[in-house]
Amino acid sequence: MKFSSGRKKTGNLNSFIESHNRRIMENIAGSYSDESLVGKELSIKITAIGSKGDGIGRHESFTVIVPGTKVNDKVNVIVQSVRGKLIFAAIKNDNQE
Repeated sequence: MKFSSGRKKTGNLNSFIESHNRRIMENIAGSYSDESLVGKELSIKITAIGSKGDGIGRHESFTVIVPGTKVNDKVNVIVQSVRGKLIFAAIKNDNQE
């Protein structure tokens, strides 16, 4: 009869749990990035101002952050990056394509 050493084999389980928890935290932190939106032009109405003074608007299910705007501004913006459900955008200049 073979006896175990008394140690539990938890290495694989711990590794799985750590990997799973890391994926959950990455999603919460917004590490997901929708690259298909980057570079696109959007028309946004600014409906609020954030705590850092940036304008906040909406596009579909996304919240859009646009520096240099104020409430009720209607602006054309270029998407700079996407983090989770946040879009960071810049006001489009007339000479920007």
